[in-house]
Amino acid sequence: MRATIFMGGMVMVAMLIPVILMYLNLLFYRPVELRLDDIASWGFRGPSASALPNNARGIYYLSGNQDLQTCTPEVLRGPKRDVLCGPGGYMRSSALLLDTSHCEYHGPETSRIVCRLAYAVGFDSESFARKMLVARPTYSIVKDAEFSLRKRHLFEGVMHLSFLGISANRWGRWLGAKDSRVTMTDIKRDGSRIQRLTWWIDNARPRSKANADSTYTMKRVLDAHGHVDMGVLREMKRAYGESVFMNVARFSFW
Repeated sequence: MRATIFMGGMVMVAMLIPVILMYLNLLFYRPVELRLDDIASWGFRGPSASALPNNARGIYYLSGNQDLQTCTPEVLRGPKRDVLCGPGGYMRSSALLLDTSHCEYHGPETSRIVCRLAYAVGFDSESFARKMLVARPTYSIVKDAEFSLRKRHLFEGVMHLSFLGISANRWGRWLGAKDSRVTMTDIKRDGSRIQRLTWWIDNARPRSKANADSTYTMKRVLDAHGHVDMGVLREMKRAYGESVFMNVARFSFW
């Protein structure tokens, strides 16, 4: 009897852990609106700024990043169609930039980079930034067989997405969706342009890159030396306006 009660208690604790972590995130972090014109003053200030490989250092505009929601007929007929909608008629994503200084680098032996998106990504609204604190999405970037023969310093690899500590593919299987394979390729070999590809396929093996189901380009807008690519900044502002919301710590203990 006692063993049964003990096991039941342990199951309850295990079920409560994600809920506790969710509320801790909301307690210790909050979305802050930041001006894109001031990106050099607030950007690339995270704890991993000096630890990352050179090619992976900076803030990237997620140019062409799209949501799974299709554009409404009103948007497609409107004057901002080309800004709000991407190729295929899908809405532009609420996630617009990635600050890699908030990603964790696990050393040259594995070249693994882990980005907790709630803190490393900038969003177009305060409400969406807060939702990411609850969902706790994470990308783990590793170099598998596709990238094994390429230079280790390149900012690229296969990207494993998870929510609440559970892989996106597993969530998808529970919901009846196909597996996906997501990759990023350092196409200029200097970290300034990263091609991001997604395949929605049963066995999660890449077909021809030209036949990816979705794609966008990560364009470095701020490098590790504080230089701003004004062309990329203007493109980002045309699509998203003057500001971005980032989740920052509510308290500082130093």
